[in-house]
Amino acid sequence: MLRGNELDSEATRENCVAALYALSHGSLRFKGLAKEAKAVEVLRVIEETGTERAREKAKRVLQKMR
Repeated sequence: MLRGNELDSEATRENCVAALYALSHGSLRFKGLAKEAKAVEVLRVIEETGTERAREKAKRVLQKMR
């Protein structure tokens, strides 16, 4: 969803990033699954171009993936 232009609003994009952020906390498999889904590229774009809230969440998810 984040990769395409299917999202209705920036709020929906923020919520998707917030969901990824929440999933990154308790899951040992998150890092591998996110890398397999090529989430890093999408999160970097959001980190540069998203709203303040989305940028902060994307930054934190990327930090957890390192």
